[in-house]
Amino acid sequence: MKKTVSKKEKREIRIKKSIIRSAKQLFSLKGYKDTTIDEITDKALIAKATLYHYFKSKENLFLETIIDSEKNLFQLMDQKITQNQEMNQKQKFQALLFYMLNYFEKDYYLVHLIFYREDYFNKEIIDFIKQFMKRTSGFLSKFLSGFEKITPEESEKLAVSIMGAVYVNLIYWYTGSRKEGLKEVGKTLFNQFYPFIVCRLKNKEI
Repeated sequence: MKKTVSKKEKREIRIKKSIIRSAKQLFSLKGYKDTTIDEITDKALIAKATLYHYFKSKENLFLETIIDSEKNLFQLMDQKITQNQEMNQKQKFQALLFYMLNYFEKDYYLVHLIFYREDYFNKEIIDFIKQFMKRTSGFLSKFLSGFEKITPEESEKLAVSIMGAVYVNLIYWYTGSRKEGLKEVGKTLFNQFYPFIVCRLKNKEI
């Protein structure tokens, strides 16, 4: 039996989402350290006491924004790409690369987190970032294992290599060392890794 959500619960969900959305925007714009609780409450149009009703600290709120970002990333990639019956495996692989890059471009403070684990982050945040990287590789590995002639061991190693290349190119882009846009980065990564898949599937149409 489906649980009925009360008006109070709906309101609390709406407020919490608004706080997370406002915090994300400020963290992306100013970074974690330079974003204040007052700025978040002003942007979310709530009292400071309301924020602390839902989140015990700035660190706790920051962690929730990362959790929310990860959930959205995996849900959308699964719904829009891996379950898309109109795309073949080659198109899906290319789309996954572009989608991840576009996602990190939008929430680019996550790129900063991955590479610059500041001293002021607590252990919970650091551990989550490490697990986030593992889960991202795991998602890609699961997708690659769908190619019939690629073994689970190969898909896992290939996923780690691909995500390593994604992160390196992201940091080049983030620091300005790489001038082209992320769309061009995606093309480069696709051309770098897809030939290996073709080699494994040389007698199989995809």
